[in-house]
Amino acid sequence: MASRYGLEIRAADSTDAPGVAELLQVAGLPAAAVAGRLERLKAERATVLLAIEWGPPSGLIVFHARQTLLATCPAPSSARSLSDPTHAAAGSEGCC
Repeated sequence: MASRYGLEIRAADSTDAPGVAELLQVAGLPAAAVAGRLERLKAERATVLLAIEWGPPSGLIVFHARQTLLATCPAPSSARSLSDPTHAAAGSEGCC
């Protein structure tokens, strides 16, 4: 893929479990049963987006759409964002 440039952002699925597990381990977070957790998040209508440059994911964000009393449609609620510190841009390091 010599012509590929930049960062790819896409939805994750259970086939991404090994890369997500690696990213979680780098951050010092539990990485067991990631495939099952990704499937449960999907079943709960959560969105998991991966940031991928070359190789395993370098970042992810998980969010859920939540209905609120003040909004006419569901609004996203961020549950977790994570980036590999070796790939993080200035000001966006680590887990938040």
